[in-house]
Amino acid sequence: MEKTENPSLIDNFNIEIENFGPIAKANVEMRPLTVFIGPSNVGKSYLAMLIYSMYRCFGDHRRLSPFKTRGLHEFELRKAYLNELIDGPSRLNLLKEWLNTYHRGSVEPLPNGISSIIQRVIEQPSSMNFRNIKLEIERCFGVDSTDELIRRRSTRSKVMLDFSPNSNATSNSPRWEIVLSNSNRSPDNLPMTSKFKFNGPNKISEVFTGPEFSKYISYLFDRYWISSDTEFDNRDAARILTVIAKEAIKSSLNSIYKDAYYLPANRTGIMNAHQIVVSTLIQNATMAGIQPTASVPLLTGIIADYLDQLIHLPSYDKKSMQPFRHDSDIRARSIEEKIMRGEVILNQVNEFSSPDFSYRPVGWKKDLPFTRVSSMVSELAPIVLYLRYLVNPGDVLIIEEPEAHLHPAMQSKLAEELIMLVKIGVRIVVTTHSEWFLEKIGNLTRLSKIPEENLSEEEKKVSLDDKYLGVWLFHKQDHCDGSLVEEIRVDNETGLYPNNYSAVSVALYNDSAYIYNRLPQAYKDG
Repeated sequence: MEKTENPSLIDNFNIEIENFGPIAKANVEMRPLTVFIGPSNVGKSYLAMLIYSMYRCFGDHRRLSPFKTRGLHEFELRKAYLNELIDGPSRLNLLKEWLNTYHRGSVEPLPNGISSIIQRVIEQPSSMNFRNIKLEIERCFGVDSTDELIRRRSTRSKVMLDFSPNSNATSNSPRWEIVLSNSNRSPDNLPMTSKFKFNGPNKISEVFTGPEFSKYISYLFDRYWISSDTEFDNRDAARILTVIAKEAIKSSLNSIYKDAYYLPANRTGIMNAHQIVVSTLIQNATMAGIQPTASVPLLTGIIADYLDQLIHLPSYDKKSMQPFRHDSDIRARSIEEKIMRGEVILNQVNEFSSPDFSYRPVGWKKDLPFTRVSSMVSELAPIVLYLRYLVNPGDVLIIEEPEAHLHPAMQSKLAEELIMLVKIGVRIVVTTHSEWFLEKIGNLTRLSKIPEENLSEEEKKVSLDDKYLGVWLFHKQDHCDGSLVEEIRVDNETGLYPNNYSAVSVALYNDSAYIYNRLPQAYKDG
């Protein structure tokens, strides 16, 4: 992975939602820093969890065992299309000639006669195994059926992901649509359908002109011993085209092929209780068949992944794997030094035991267990640990309410730290209720409008061009049973976002004035 000095818009994509959970309608562009704000119970966490489940379907989750999901990489080249491809030797020779040309270093688009067939195969709903997507969504939300995620009084919910950069209709990237239906009221009795649609014919041919694909061509040659003298039949062609189809999808959906990590809003309690949870699971396992099984509520996949990652943190030694691991380490240390004023310690008795966590304040020689640290420390500790052991530049970090239990001054400093994370290439999604947090972000984006020669070195580190930021307001409207989501932009003069918090301030001021006017004069006079 190349080091990312600045955020890139290449990995942006749009997610459009109708009738999902509390959300009536949303169309959100996922940018390097994406912020969800609004009152409680309007769907901010629903959308964040849905985004996480989408990354889970596609990303490389080698470190998220045992919840690995195979995702959408299961294709069946339909026999009719395969027959069309192999109708006569000309197409087989065309495929072979392209492979040999590519192998010799001449990067050419896939011939239209072949790419059009692959594209049609990919766009066929029956060529995709969407069962894993359905299971992953249900797992993340902790529901028995996707029916439970359809908005009240609606019969279906639609989720559409548009991977065209900046919604560019001429891009070769596809749109991916998922429809959840109430199985009891659906005419075809299907609880979920999923399909891809490219933006035009033969767009798939452009996928293979990039340098990343060359290693897969080498793989084909090594796997099938292809050479200029090789004769391969219809079966060989089907195998090769299956690999090409998989890589076509991977290349087209590159923006969502990322590791994603989710820090839930109640992370402090879970972190403090994780050893109890592990011990209970072990004890119950050893008592299986001896005592009646207790009725235990299921964990959501979000909480299960979080627990699993905490338990296995010591095994995530990525320093030898990632050359730019130190970038995330620097940001972790910065949060410890500037906000927490101490160090988060991971302790493990042996390689078979679950880890324990403690905190060492600056200047102390003795650690404090997490049961005795401030709520600020316990809230920020998971962020520090994830940056130290898990999150790399290029990954996605989703944080619910990062400002929880933080003094407004520390909320402001945390906003700076998250922006510096974005600038090393970590993509951040945040849900928040904090006006302090939002105002700081607004100030730092306005700072980027000042000519660079007029900025101090510290200001350059924390300024962020607003094209890398998206702030989305969730709100309910009287005429709509459900929340609507719209983008809000900072006011250039005040540096504030129109987030409806001012209405609360006005109401409090009016209450104060009303109460004051009713007070006895003797009280007013002191």
